Amino acid sequence: MEVRHLVYFLEIAKFANFTRASESLHVSQPNLSKAIKLLENELGVTLFNRTTRTARLTEAGELLRLHAQGVANSLSGLQSAISDLTELRRGSIKIGIPPLIGARLFPGLIAKFIERHPAISLSFMEHGSKVLEQSVQEGTLEMAVVMLPVDESKFHIEPIINRVITLGVHPSHPLARREEVRIRDLRNEKFILFGNTFKVNISVREACIREGFEPNIIFESSHWDFIFEMVAANLGITLMPEVIFDRIEPDRIRVIRSLNPPIPWNVAIIWRKDDYLSHAARSFIDFARQAFHP
Repeated sequence: MEVRHLVYFLEIAKFANFTRASESLHVSQPNLSKAIKLLENELGVTLFNRTTRTARLTEAGELLRLHAQGVANSLSGLQSAISDLTELRRGSIKIGIPPLIGARLFPGLIAKFIERHPAISLSFMEHGSKVLEQSVQEGTLEMAVVMLPVDESKFHIEPIINRVITLGVHPSHPLARREEVRIRDLRNEKFILFGNTFKVNISVREACIREGFEPNIIFESSHWDFIFEMVAANLGITLMPEVIFDRIEPDRIRVIRSLNPPIPWNVAIIWRKDDYLSHAARSFIDFARQAFHP
């Protein structure tokens, strides 16, 4: 049974006339008659009592009209719902964001996105990049903002930020007056870093190992503000993305923005390959791309 045949049937029932239904539907009368005949054959009943001027529903036809109207209403509702999604009148997105990125870079962007698309619901999961990658891979999250690199065989990648990791020390530290610091000069320092679920931690460790030493990590935290307080108390040094240092008071922490060799901090939005991405999610990715690369 074809839906369009039910639509034809309902239009004939509405006008009680094949000619007027044909004009309303812009379908020829022979095609209407053929569609109704197919319905009658399929159901094994007569649907209309026809005269030269009218087509009145039989008892079976009246029963079909009640059910067919429900089908037509459901189809119309489905079309409207899909239209709402594709035209971004509704939708929801669950996004993973690491704390250091969410705190500094995304509040303004999110506010502007909601202002433009007020009917789209946003929810967030806050964690380190490693955990967020796994959540996207498992389908718990539709997409996430993470530090690169990631496995490009598993994820689509939309790069949004290309920056570097910088050094923060107490103003009285011997390195505080330098414009550039070699990573090998940090061999004997005490490191205060994000936890090992954060790719910043991994990148710093790997950079130190390439320079011939394992960093002495005395404390790990998922909160950048607590790390800053530890450094401001002269308990150690920290390395984190330069954007996180932007609002730090220079009399509390001295920031050395040039490391040799540099440690890249590249950030992207990722989503799983071979997976459906909602229109709402696509619109957010486009919005973020334009915001970071106007």
